[in-house]
Amino acid sequence: MKIRNFKYFNGEHCETTATGSLLKHLGIELSEPMLFGLGEGLGYIFWKIKKVNQDAQNLRI
Repeated sequence: MKIRNFKYFNGEHCETTATGSLLKHLGIELSEPMLFGLGEGLGYIFWKIKKVNQDAQNLRI
């Protein structure tokens, strides 16, 4: 299937470029930082560990 007159989004990251291109084609133009944030590009986790058992200390990745 060919999409005529497709409007590309010029981005730095593949995820934001793909999302930005699809939205831009629909007439919605957002900045790359906004697309990155909407796509949850930055992950964050906080683990509060008071004690680590011996097995976890010897774990090698």
